[in-house]
Amino acid sequence: MAKSCSWDEFACEVLGLYLAPMRGIATYRKMSQVLREFGGVCRRPADLSPGAIARWISVYPGRRPATVDSYLRSLRAACVYGLKLGVLKSNPFDLRGPSEWVDWGVPDLPPPVHSGEEISRVLALADEKAIGGSWRASRLRAVVYAFAYTGARRRELLGLRVSDVDLVAGTISISTNTRRSLKTRASAAVVPVAPALSARLSLWTPDCGSIFLFPGVRRVGPWLEGPVGGKALDEVKALGVEAGVFGLTFQSFRHSFASLAEGWGFGELALQRILRHTSLGSQAFYRHVLPDVLRDVAGKIRFP
Repeated sequence: MAKSCSWDEFACEVLGLYLAPMRGIATYRKMSQVLREFGGVCRRPADLSPGAIARWISVYPGRRPATVDSYLRSLRAACVYGLKLGVLKSNPFDLRGPSEWVDWGVPDLPPPVHSGEEISRVLALADEKAIGGSWRASRLRAVVYAFAYTGARRRELLGLRVSDVDLVAGTISISTNTRRSLKTRASAAVVPVAPALSARLSLWTPDCGSIFLFPGVRRVGPWLEGPVGGKALDEVKALGVEAGVFGLTFQSFRHSFASLAEGWGFGELALQRILRHTSLGSQAFYRHVLPDVLRDVAGKIRFP
């Protein structure tokens, strides 16, 4: 018979094994999310059964098969520890392994990627709203320019301090600070600032009113959170819809940057240094075929 233990107690015990430096930050976050989600279908670890896994899958429909598989692999590791603690009756994965729970026949959603013309429309609208507009409109312009011109991850840019930006040298230093961590150790780097981004940041920085480059409305901490409608992602999505660019997110900026880079003349290694992917294999996930880019590249073909 399993020992009496609440789900929160179990989750805390498991996450204690995933703290840095024993595990990477991304691994900790994934385990934390999995345990949090299963806490919604299980009151205690003894409730963790094949039926609970089936209920969890039904609560989160539409996820990519690879994502479901990855989350269940994390849960399986937690179950192994739960058995050692004696708080699980049995391992629910004895019936069916993580991959066997996944419907691999479900097609993935189209990748979130936009054309150069679409990104240009978003930036133009952000400029229009910021000229003579509010502090929030100016902040949003600086944010969308930063994501469009760097392809960086959400927390990397939204957690920046003003001191991380050197417009004279034309660089942004991405590193862990007290308000946000990075996905991996390799994420820390110095990335270049394009002239168009430099121009917008030079207008924004004197007015941001905080030690953080993109602060919340109270200007105390970074814009990493906020009420519904006031989150950074909410405002970026709304700007995209107004510009006629649907599905605009921080991730879609990153996918678009990687896909458009071929037309800008970036080689794979240069792009890898800018986006800080750990391998070219990981980078391939972000590279999508854009017809306009291929036409531009083909237009450069010459023979003597």
